[in-house]
Amino acid sequence: MADLEQKTMNDICESTDNNTAPKLPSQDTAAEETIWKKSMNRILVGITLTAITLNFGLLNYIFPTIGTMLLLFGFRALQHENKWFKRCFIISIIRTAYFFWMLIWNTTILHSTIYSSAMNTVLFIANLLLQFALFVCLWQGFLSIRQKAGLSPHAGSAAALIVWYCLICLLALVHYNGFLIALIMFIAYCRIIYNLNKLSKELDEAGYEISDVPVKWTNRRITIVLLVLLLIGGACGYLFGGSYPMKWTALPADEHKNVEDIKAQFIDLGFPAYILNDLRAEDIAACSGALEVVVDETDLSLDDSERDTESADDAKDLRITGIGVKVSDDRERWIIFRHFLWNQAPKFYGTEAIQL
Repeated sequence: MADLEQKTMNDICESTDNNTAPKLPSQDTAAEETIWKKSMNRILVGITLTAITLNFGLLNYIFPTIGTMLLLFGFRALQHENKWFKRCFIISIIRTAYFFWMLIWNTTILHSTIYSSAMNTVLFIANLLLQFALFVCLWQGFLSIRQKAGLSPHAGSAAALIVWYCLICLLALVHYNGFLIALIMFIAYCRIIYNLNKLSKELDEAGYEISDVPVKWTNRRITIVLLVLLLIGGACGYLFGGSYPMKWTALPADEHKNVEDIKAQFIDLGFPAYILNDLRAEDIAACSGALEVVVDETDLSLDDSERDTESADDAKDLRITGIGVKVSDDRERWIIFRHFLWNQAPKFYGTEAIQL
């Protein structure tokens, strides 16, 4: 009798446990939820890093590079969820290819051919439009996902990101340099990212599941390939793209035979002797019969941080000498020379430009 009562009580307890105990998600479900959370974290961090510009310690290159790759990997995992995330992934591929190509192109002297032409404007506008399209597709992707998860179809923070981006473009067009509006825009951006994170957590807490699609190329492999291509391309750019092709022609020995006489005349007129040795013979010959020489020397520091703290006695990095040679009185004509001399060893050897 006692055994029968004990068995009955055990059956009742088991029945109660089965009816009231919560069902834990399976390992597969937990993995799928983790994929969603991980993907959205990558996207949000990527959006943040691509919007940050810090011009020191190469962070102006490091942050956008990491952010671009995180966006690529985040949308790669979500591309099968709906057509909008698929479009986000396609846009991310285009922007990643463009970004890495520009990084490599900037290591060559040829990048000036783009920046000084109408092509630069076209590429700039195209990049803005791609970024705008990415945010629109992200907004629509959130709406589609929420409907699929049985939640109310709203994604105000994603729509706010589009409005914020449009306002930033407007401020850039009017060349706004103030602090107050910039601070407000920064605070608004932080708030938008925070709300996007909350929006992502709502879907995660609702148990939204995404499918884990097997891929041939892992994110790690893609990262390694991109970085290797960047290193090889950058090295080739610095080694082989740092100068324009030159065609040197040997001059006859008797050509410009009066150059030494002109040099002596230049020195008498006050032309710096150390600069004469850097001039070509034909340039000196073009100044034959010089009447007057005017010299202006300026020493510059190329480091902005040092420029604000240095004293008048500190040695400057670069000396720029402007020399005007008057060669005619009848119809006043001057020949201008610009000479650059490093007073100190440069901290970086590269292709730079100085606006005269």
